[in-house]
Amino acid sequence: MASAQLDGARHLILAGAGPPVSFFAYPGKLSSLVPDGCQVHLLARPGDDICGALAALADLAATAAVPGPQQPARPGLPDGDLTGQKAAAVIGALLPEHAIVCDEANTSGLAGPHLIEAVVPPFS
Repeated sequence: MASAQLDGARHLILAGAGPPVSFFAYPGKLSSLVPDGCQVHLLARPGDDICGALAALADLAATAAVPGPQQPARPGLPDGDLTGQKAAAVIGALLPEHAIVCDEANTSGLAGPHLIEAVVPPFS
């Protein structure tokens, strides 16, 4: 799914991280998730002033920014048996605003982005 999400990306900006990778030495699969033709830009290395680098980038981007679509409302706290969907709803209901979320769920993370986008807008 990560390859599908990155498919078509023309630029990848790294801030305190290396290029995205998948499983190492998996038969028939590439380890690098950087799509062909995607240019990788190193904004800040680990140990650099990553927050400062991101703030400077945001300042540059803000001059050309246009208002985006309205964010959806936060989901309510669910009740009943715990499911992957309900776990994502709990995160969406309780996650602090402007949090940074790293989704590494291989199986139950599918509902997460939809249910937390009221708090953490997706990158586009």
